[in-house]
Amino acid sequence: MDLDVTHDKWEADVARKWFRNNAEALRELNARYEQVYARWLMRVDPLSQAILSYTVALGNRVDRGEISREDAQRIHEKLKAEIALGRQALTQNASQPQRDAAMLQWWEAYWSRQRETYQATPGHPINCRVISDEARGNLVQCD
Repeated sequence: MDLDVTHDKWEADVARKWFRNNAEALRELNARYEQVYARWLMRVDPLSQAILSYTVALGNRVDRGEISREDAQRIHEKLKAEIALGRQALTQNASQPQRDAAMLQWWEAYWSRQRETYQATPGHPINCRVISDEARGNLVQCD
């Protein structure tokens, strides 16, 4: 099963309203993606983790009515586009650990410069940080 099929099945589940709220649906998408990568004996790269984790945090804000779905979608698309540009600037001729380290370094520098742009809600800002997880390596976590 690849990522497109996983996403299509998830979208069908969302359409059937299998999830109680946006955040639950987005956490499930994240888990399904991780399962696909695990079957490939890989893990989600740090920049993809950042997008997925930020998306869950943003979904929480939508569920609580702190930001509209449309505004959240606009912010999310902007972040995805910025990360795609950042990813292109990173070397592809390195080992996976070197690429992951470069991605984390890029993310930390980017987030420190752009944090206010992606806060989403002034009263309950989204905070992202890199955490160390022995089993899965360094992870980007947003809440």
